[in-house]
Amino acid sequence: MQRFFRLLTAVVTVGSCAVAISSSFGLARASVWTAPTSLLAAPSPSTPLQDETPAPFSPEGYRVQWLESAIPTEMSMGEMNSVHLVIANAGNVSWPYQISDESPINKVFVSYHWFTSDGSALVDWEGLRTGLPNEIAPGESFAVDLGVQAPNEPGWYVLQLTLVHEGAGWFETMGADTVAAPVMVD
Repeated sequence: MQRFFRLLTAVVTVGSCAVAISSSFGLARASVWTAPTSLLAAPSPSTPLQDETPAPFSPEGYRVQWLESAIPTEMSMGEMNSVHLVIANAGNVSWPYQISDESPINKVFVSYHWFTSDGSALVDWEGLRTGLPNEIAPGESFAVDLGVQAPNEPGWYVLQLTLVHEGAGWFETMGADTVAAPVMVD
C-alpha cells in the first residue's frame, strides 16, 4: 500500500549526536543516535560546499506531483533496485539538472530515505541520487528509474521517495509531498 503524505523532517547534529525529527499526520517523532565523527565532519551531497550555497526556490518552486510509482514490496538486503517513477513539476520554477561533470550543487535529483517500519526511526537519510533527464519546466512531467539500495539488515522498512535541491535542501522540508510504502527486506 503506497501512501501520499506530507512529512516534515529535520536532521540536526550537535557534536557526535544527530537528531532526526519528523512529523506525519500531526504526530511528531524524534530519534537520537551517535554518529561517527568522520561522518559528521565530511560534507554530504545535500550540504553546500564552500562558496557554492545556492539560493533556494520559493516554497512554490518545490511542488511535486507523483503520477506513477512502482515501489517493489520486497527487496534483498544491500542489493540495488530500480523504482520506476513518473513525476511532474507542479511548481513555478524550472528544476535544473546536472550536465556531465559539472558541480551537482543547485541541481535537482530524485532520491529517497529509509525509515523503520513504524516510521519512528531514521535508517538512511542520504539515499542515492538519480539525475533528471533534462531541465524540467513547470507543468512538465518526466519518467525516471530511481536507483535504490536496500538496507543491509532484514526486516520491514518504509521507503520514502523525494527530491533534493542539492545545497539548498530536501523538497519535503519545503512542503512538498512525498511517496512512501512499506518494503520487506530479506
